[in-house]
Parts: sequence; structure tokens; C-alpha cells
Amino acid sequence: MLAKCKALAYFDLSYNLIGSAGAQSLASVSSQRPLLARLNLSDNKIEAVGAESLAEVLKQCTALTHIDPTCNLIREAGAESLARVLGQCAVLASLHLDVNSVPDVSKRRLRDS
Repeated sequence: MLAKCKALAYFDLSYNLIGSAGAQSLASVSSQRPLLARLNLSDNKIEAVGAESLAEVLKQCTALTHIDPTCNLIREAGAESLARVLGQCAVLASLHLDVNSVPDVSKRRLRDS
């Protein structure tokens, strides 16, 4: 079904427990969604490996302005993956990482990206 939604602008997968495997699957189809502007992935048990996939989503979705992976398990390694690509996200306005056990040093790197 998602393959047919080329004009998808807002995708809310919150509270679906997709985990890191779901984040990886999402990354594999995100390049086909050039208009995706908002992505809500809160409370999905996404871990660091899933955050690496989200970093790919950030690189591929050039219209993405808001991404919300609040209440996941991203932690330091996942935050570092995201920080590495944030500089390539010209239109990204907000990234919510509340309740992800991200240490302060990683938060600073994210802010400085």
C-alpha cells in the first residue's frame, strides 16, 4: 500500500512498535517519497541500528521538516548516526529525541550539526 502513496506528506507510525526492523523497512522506501515532510515514529522501540536507518531517511527525504522519534531506545550510538547526517538536511526544522537516553555530549553534537 505504501508503494502507491507517492505524494505522502505526513506519515504517523507512532505507537506501532515497529522496532529497528520497521525503521529499516521505512528507510528502504523513503527515497520514493520526495514530498514527505513530517514523520512521527514516537514510541516504537527503535534502537541504535534503527536510528542508523532513520539517518538514511533524513538523507533521502529532502522535503522532511519534522521527525519525531520520541520515546524510543536510540541512545548515544543512534544519536551519533543522526548527527552525522543533519548537516545535509537543509529544511529539517525539528528533531525530537525526548526519552531516548541520549547523553548530553550527543545532544550537543546534534545541536552543532
